[in-house]
Amino acid sequence: MTRRLTLCALALVLGFSLAACGESKKPLDIVDWPYLEKSAALKVNGTELRGFVLKSEMHRRRGRNGLAVKQGEALAYLYPKTDEAPRLKFNNAPAASKLVFVNDAGKVVRVESVKPFSEARFPQTYRVEGARLVLQLTPEDFDKLKISDGAAIATEPDLIKASAEAEAEMATMYFVNERKDDQKPEDSPFVRLKVLDEPEDVARGMKDRPELKDGEGVLIPTGSTYASFWLKEVDGTCCACFVEYVQDRFRRSLVVGDIYENIKAEDARDLDRPIFSSAEKPMFLALFKGSDFFKKNNIEERCRISIGGMDFQPEKKLDYSSIDIHFGGKPLNTRLVRGETAIRNALLEAPALRDGKGYVLDFDDASFVALDFAGLSGDVELLFIGGDGTSSYSVAERRVVNGSSAPIKAGDVRHGRFAVVAARGFDTKAELKFPYSLRDLKPSLPAIAFYGEKDPVVTNRWPAGAKGKAHVELAITDAEQRRGLMYRTSLKPDHGMLFIYKSEQDELSYWMKNCKMDLSIAYVDRKGVIVKIHNRMKAPEPGTPDHKLDTYDSGTPARFAIEMEADWFEKKGIKVGDRVYIPAGYIAEEE
Repeated sequence: MTRRLTLCALALVLGFSLAACGESKKPLDIVDWPYLEKSAALKVNGTELRGFVLKSEMHRRRGRNGLAVKQGEALAYLYPKTDEAPRLKFNNAPAASKLVFVNDAGKVVRVESVKPFSEARFPQTYRVEGARLVLQLTPEDFDKLKISDGAAIATEPDLIKASAEAEAEMATMYFVNERKDDQKPEDSPFVRLKVLDEPEDVARGMKDRPELKDGEGVLIPTGSTYASFWLKEVDGTCCACFVEYVQDRFRRSLVVGDIYENIKAEDARDLDRPIFSSAEKPMFLALFKGSDFFKKNNIEERCRISIGGMDFQPEKKLDYSSIDIHFGGKPLNTRLVRGETAIRNALLEAPALRDGKGYVLDFDDASFVALDFAGLSGDVELLFIGGDGTSSYSVAERRVVNGSSAPIKAGDVRHGRFAVVAARGFDTKAELKFPYSLRDLKPSLPAIAFYGEKDPVVTNRWPAGAKGKAHVELAITDAEQRRGLMYRTSLKPDHGMLFIYKSEQDELSYWMKNCKMDLSIAYVDRKGVIVKIHNRMKAPEPGTPDHKLDTYDSGTPARFAIEMEADWFEKKGIKVGDRVYIPAGYIAEEE
């Protein structure tokens, strides 16, 4: 059916937010929290130095970006024992220095050089597996100590032993409910968050992090757009909030946006998983273990936030045109392919792939896999990736196909949502390491949900007990709306099309020109309420002139139209007056 007629730069404040104020002669007290470090006597292999021992992420950040190491000094970064390599990320460096990475046996595992900002581009990031202590020294002191890879390092006091008491690489997010002259952020409710800014780490989120306890989690950048998240592969109960940046006449602050409590990973299929979205345009998502953190601490939306120990400078974004999938440690460089036409074109090109190159075909759900291999000139091996929503991914099925192979029909494949195509000769028999960037990839089409008129109104998540859920193609431009579902002969189960108008129209009217299948339509007003349903709009007989085509009107103002297969709404028990949850990013009206 087709539409016929329409009538009608980041500033983070670590500590209290800045406020304009009058002249004050009150002297500033020197305090230890959270910025200033105390030096201590330190010996490295018998040589005396003035040492700064940095055990918390707040102090390590201060060392990386605020303290220029001088001759006769050493910055000692201490890290607890974890499965992840500690990361030192320098956003600037006023002078050259040396980094000495030491493992828990007291052996030097690597030496790196940090160049000054006058000679290098920043940020500079260093990661070394197994490091528990990192010494930052001037080049002169490094040469004097005669340190090299594999050498033993002995310190007084014993910094390797002291590293057992070091804090993990986490920032502290304080929720400052009240503003008092003597109030410090550390007196407020807080959570501990690992700041994620590298693309694969962002995609990982809270997956495979069993060390996290209640009140611990991750802080993820959202890029100041309408954002969404799910809890795929995350165990236990979680809380979350989006973090927004606001600025008024006198003050700039980070504040709490949408709040979520007692949320869990649900359902096995990606298509069925609940998705939570922002009603505004946040800067970050704070996601952490816990159940009723916000309720228990009387934290509401717009509460001010202060973040201590946060080192954030976004690195490159995920590039789905270049994703490495590892087989036994050997990378296969792939490009993500979505959509029936693009997938077919990729298959036709697959026999010409060079060694080390491949494709990842995304079907959203394996039960929808339908492939015709006509025209394929050469053999192609398809590796269907199995996974039940846990961290276990493997090659569940292999198929070698060519131009004479029988088509794969919907329902023939039941393993996961991805198929990997590798260049001929690439060894795919070794153990598969499937990247987080693909594991966390949401379905290609946005999801909407229908719920009862008497149910609580929701704006940021799928409603509990929804009458029906659908994945919808979007028709936003005039050309997309005029074409609609013309010439389609079928739709995937629970799939349809959502027509979005810039603002509410006095009335919407559609017809079935060039449609090959019967459809149903629901008109929805700007508040998300269904105002009209036509359960069966019959496809016209071929050759029917335009003036004899039936029209289907909303009869009242509407902003959205939703097309599904015939009788879909009736089968789901959806009626006029019910509501539709549409993700916030798709419903913002133009001013």
